[in-house]
Amino acid sequence: ELNIPLNVMVDQTLTVGAEWNRDKLDDPSSTSLTVNDSDISGISGSAADRSSKNHSQISALYIEDNIEPVPGTNIIPGLRFDYLSDSGGNFSPSLNLSQELGDYFKVKAGVARTFKAPNLYQSSEGYLLYSKGNGCPKDITSGGCYLIGNKDLDPEISVNKEIGLEFTWEDYHASVTYFRNDYQNKIVAGDNVIGQTASGAYILKWQNGGKALVDGIEASMSFPLVKERLNWNTNATWMITSEQKDTGNPLSV
Repeated sequence: ELNIPLNVMVDQTLTVGAEWNRDKLDDPSSTSLTVNDSDISGISGSAADRSSKNHSQISALYIEDNIEPVPGTNIIPGLRFDYLSDSGGNFSPSLNLSQELGDYFKVKAGVARTFKAPNLYQSSEGYLLYSKGNGCPKDITSGGCYLIGNKDLDPEISVNKEIGLEFTWEDYHASVTYFRNDYQNKIVAGDNVIGQTASGAYILKWQNGGKALVDGIEASMSFPLVKERLNWNTNATWMITSEQKDTGNPLSV
């Protein structure tokens, strides 16, 4: 990452950077279960025929410009390009604003388009993840379920918006923020049972569930208990909505 101070009409700091990540999965225990059916949605029911290994790579380039047109006002446009080895490239623009309100308060707001690739346990064909209940559809009320990987998953795309107020006085800090994330292709547990393990547990498949909504309020507070020696920090989140729009099922991840 490189930060470049500039003064082109107004003070600003240009940030450019790059990222590269490689994820690797090797978990033989996840494929050790044998299921009742010889075939689960095109995947072998035999543990010996399901691979426990997978990997993916993601590269990214990003640029951001922190512009201060007048003292106390910051405008931060940004652009990020991600390239995933399994599904190609994606551009994600963003815009953030902050405005000081006197000596102690600051208003912040932002909107961004984001891109999230499936985790390897979601995209690895034959990988079985056990959920005690939060990952299962609402019709499965007890006993939990298994979620099997899906190599055909598309990345999640979302538009994230937030607005908040911050307070700072000496070593005292507090903030409250409302956030709303609107998803397309949200990765969720499928609604249909596609098989059962030998013990009778239901098996469902990760899928792109269409549109989803997550919104809520975050708050934080910090202050010194013993000056320069001991600080208190508290964070809290209240989830107002976290569900698929078409089915009403709660989101597990």
